[in-house]
Amino acid sequence: RPISSPGMSYHDWVPDASRLYALGVQEREDDIWELTADGQERLVADLAGGRRGHIATEAFATDGQYLYYTWEDDLGDIWVMDVTWE
Repeated sequence: RPISSPGMSYHDWVPDASRLYALGVQEREDDIWELTADGQERLVADLAGGRRGHIATEAFATDGQYLYYTWEDDLGDIWVMDVTWE
């Protein structure tokens, strides 16, 4: 049976398997949810709030006390160079 409702992905269980944490995707992007074995969902953090960037999904984990994730902020520089050919 499905553990989470649509719009969640990248799950990680706490060590005692009593609950898991999930990252929101699509319209729930940059939300972190706690899911319990009885099907309850609780929003833990809404990180979208006007910040530049997003949660990087490759490094989402929990040890049961803390949530660990990386925040990805893609930046780029555009340079202009005046080239004189001789």
